[in-house]
Amino acid sequence: MGRGLLERLRGRVRLRQRLDTVFGGREHRRLARLGDYFRRGPLGLYSGWLGRGNVGDEAVYRAIVGLMGGLPLVDDERQPPEIGLHRRVLRGGGADLYLLGGGTVIGPVGFRQRLARAVERRIPAVVFGAGVRDPEFWGGHGARPQLPRWAPLLGRCRRVGVRGPRSAALLGEAGFDDAEVIGDPALSFVTASLPRRTGRVVINLGSHDPIRGTPGELLAAVATTARVLRDGGAELRLVALHSRDREPLRRLATRLGGAPLWCAPADLDGTVAQLADSDLVIGQRLHSVVLAMAAGVPAISLAYNPKCDDFMASFDVPELALPTDRLTADALLSAVAGVDARRDELTAQIRARGDYYRGLQRAFAAEVLAGVGLPGGDDTHGSRFS
Repeated sequence: MGRGLLERLRGRVRLRQRLDTVFGGREHRRLARLGDYFRRGPLGLYSGWLGRGNVGDEAVYRAIVGLMGGLPLVDDERQPPEIGLHRRVLRGGGADLYLLGGGTVIGPVGFRQRLARAVERRIPAVVFGAGVRDPEFWGGHGARPQLPRWAPLLGRCRRVGVRGPRSAALLGEAGFDDAEVIGDPALSFVTASLPRRTGRVVINLGSHDPIRGTPGELLAAVATTARVLRDGGAELRLVALHSRDREPLRRLATRLGGAPLWCAPADLDGTVAQLADSDLVIGQRLHSVVLAMAAGVPAISLAYNPKCDDFMASFDVPELALPTDRLTADALLSAVAGVDARRDELTAQIRARGDYYRGLQRAFAAEVLAGVGLPGGDDTHGSRFS
C-alpha cells in the first residue's frame, strides 16, 4: 500500500511537470523571434535553477547569456514542444553547446543525470561558474551528494569552471582536479559604479535550503544588530530575493517596529538597484551578497550554508562570512564595525576582485565559443547597472 501511494505521488509530480512543460511560462524556454524556429541558428541548452522566482538564479542566467554573445540558451529541464520540434526537424536532435550553471548544481542527482544525457548525445558540455554541494553539510541533512560519481562525468566536459576555491577543493577530493575558479557568474550581471555613501543598510533574510543553527536565533541576532544600526543613524531597507524571504523579513520588521520592505523578485533590475544603492548589505541569501559585491558594495554574509563560505573566500574576505549557528549580535556588530573601519580599502579590494572575475568569465566564454566554432562573446550583460 505504501509503494502504491508513492507511485501515485510520483505520477502526480510527472503530470504537473508535463503540464508545466506545455502550458508554463515561456521565459528561458523560447527562441527570440518566431522566424528562429524555421532556421538552423546556433542553440545552447542550459541547466540550472531556473523558473523558481529566485533573483540570484535569474541574474546568473542573464549574465551567462550576455557572456555567451546572446547565444540562445533554452532551459534543458523544461523544453516546450516547439523547441523539441525545432531540434528534431532542423537540427537532427542536437544542440551546439550544453551549459551547466545557475547556482549550486554540482551534487543534486537531477543535474548529473541531465548532464550525462547531454554528454552521451555528444553535445559539447561546459560547467560555467557552478557551486558544489558540501558532502558534510548536506550529509547532516540526509542528502549527501555523491561527488565521486560526478568526477568521471566532469572529465568528459570541455571546461569546468566553478564558483570558488572550496568548490574546486571538494571536486579535487572527489577525484576531479581540473576545475577552474572563475567566480560566481552573477558577478558579470552588474559592474561597480562610482562609490558613494547613501547612509543605507540593506538586510536580507531567507533560504530554501537547511541552515546552520535555527532561524529563530538568526532573527534575534539580526534584529538586535538592526536596532543598533538604526539608532546610530542608518536607514534600513529589507530586501527579498525570493517570495519566501517576505515572511522572515516581515518578522524582522515587526521586531523593529516597522521598516520598509522591498519584495519584487520578478523585477531583477529593481532588486539589484536596491542592493547597489546602499553602504552595506547584510545578507543571508548568497546572491544578496554576490550582487552587492558585484556592484562594489561591501557585504557581510549570514553564512547559513558552506556555499556562502566558498564565495567569500573567492573574494579573500572569509572573515565576513559569519556562520549562522554561531552568530550573535555582538559578532555581527563587530563585523559591521570592521567593515566601516576599513571601508576604502575593502571597497577597492571588492571592486578589483569583481573586475578580475569578470575578466576571467569573459575569457572563459570566448574560449568556449571558439572551441565549438561559434562567434565570440560580448561584454554587454543585459543590465542597466554597467
